[in-house]
Amino acid sequence: MNDLAGLYQDQDKYADAEPLYKNALAGSQKTLGHEHPDTLTCMNNLAGLYHDLGKYVDAEPLYKDALAGHQKTLGHEHPRTLTSMNDLAGLYEDQGKYADAEPLYKYALAGYQKALGHEHPDTLTCMNNLAGLYHDQGKYANAEPLYKDVLAKHQKALGHEHSDTLQSINNLAR
Repeated sequence: MNDLAGLYQDQDKYADAEPLYKNALAGSQKTLGHEHPDTLTCMNNLAGLYHDLGKYVDAEPLYKDALAGHQKTLGHEHPRTLTSMNDLAGLYEDQGKYADAEPLYKYALAGYQKALGHEHPDTLTCMNNLAGLYHDQGKYANAEPLYKDVLAKHQKALGHEHSDTLQSINNLAR
């Protein structure tokens, strides 16, 4: 149910996604408990839908609860925890709360580098997000080396014509 909701979300079928996410979360809470990692992932996914819809007031408590639950059950360095942290940072960035977003991105990036390595896609996504935050703030000297690093690693891993590589070129060019 959660995966189908994600498919609908990817297709911008938000009205179809929301009830599925809510049902998946409720069912997971009932069968697995409120702190099970799968329940917390469902919660984070529903928060992501609200984030996409600009319903920041609805997204923030879900992101915070998912992050706190992941930290408690999986630890501060687990990739699921880091994903929740990265997602909450993105919400703060979209709200212009840059001072709240930056430490979360930095912590998540360091955690991804330690847990998954410097070239893992999740690490590169988080690095790109931190660069984007700096870019949004006009801190171009901070953004540029991160964008360059992401681009080099995408070119090495994916080739010069992959969509992620092309997006990295676009980000650096901006």
